[in-house]
Amino acid sequence: MDLLDAPSVTGSTGGILNGSTPVICGGYEDDGPDMVSGCYRLGDDLANPLLTLSEKKAGAASILMDDGSIWITGGATEQQPKSDTTEYVIANETRPGPTIPEPVVDHCVCQYDDTSAIIIGTGADFKSSWIYDFDTGSWSAGPKTLEGRQGTACGLIKDLVTDAAIIVVVGNAAHSTTTEYYFFSRVAAGNVDFHLRDYLAPFGFFSHDGVVTEGGTAFYVLAGLALDYDTSQTGPNMQLNKLTCSNEACTWFQLTQAINEARTHAVVMLVPDSLVNCS
Repeated sequence: MDLLDAPSVTGSTGGILNGSTPVICGGYEDDGPDMVSGCYRLGDDLANPLLTLSEKKAGAASILMDDGSIWITGGATEQQPKSDTTEYVIANETRPGPTIPEPVVDHCVCQYDDTSAIIIGTGADFKSSWIYDFDTGSWSAGPKTLEGRQGTACGLIKDLVTDAAIIVVVGNAAHSTTTEYYFFSRVAAGNVDFHLRDYLAPFGFFSHDGVVTEGGTAFYVLAGLALDYDTSQTGPNMQLNKLTCSNEACTWFQLTQAINEARTHAVVMLVPDSLVNCS
C-alpha cells in the first residue's frame, strides 16, 4: 500500500468529509505541546488548513453524519484539560454543535441507529456514557462500563447470524487489554436497554487504537499503544486485529497483514479506492 503524506500531528480526529475528502482535525503539532485548530487534507501543511475549528484541541472524537459533515466532540483545549463543546465540520466551515453534559477527552463516540449516538469514557472514573438524540436535541445518561475507558475506541457491528446490533468498546489508558461489548434493543422512543454480554482479551493492545468497521459485520483495530507480553514494555503498534460476532459470541483474530509503520494516536477511516493503490 502507498504511504501518503499527511500533516505532522498526533492526537487528531477526522473522517471522510462529504463522502470524498479525508480530513484530520486538531491535535498536537509535531507530537509536541502545541495544539492546532486546523482541519487538513492529505498533502496539506500545517500553515494552510482546509478550514479551522472554533478552538485548538486534541484528544477529541468524531463520527460521520448522513449529510456528509463530521461531528467533533470534546477534547482538550489550550484553556481546559477536557471540554464539553462539539461542532460540525461542513464543506468549508464549522458550526457549533450541542454542549455535552460534562467535559470529555480521549473518549469515543459511536452512532448506533438513525437518530442516536453514544459518547463513552466520561466522568471522573471514565466509566460513564452519554446518549444524544439528534431528533430531539436531548441528552440522557447511558450505561456504565466495567472499566474506565480513557483512550478508548468504539464502533458498531452486527452479529453475522442474528443480525443483532453490537457496540464494541476496546482498550484504555490503564494498560488494560480488555474489550466490552453491548447487545442492545430500543425499548421505547428515546430509551435504549444495553446489555453487557462479555469481556474479551484481544492481542496485547490497550489504548489510543485506530478502529474501523467494514460492511457492518467486522470490527478492525490497528495501531495504538501495544503491550509486549515478553518484555512488559509498551510502544506503537503495527498489528491488525479483527473482531466478529456470531450467535452472540464474539471472537478476536490477529491477522497476518500489518501496517507499514508502528503508530499510536492515529486517525483511521475507510477511504474511497481512488485515493489509494493497494496490491
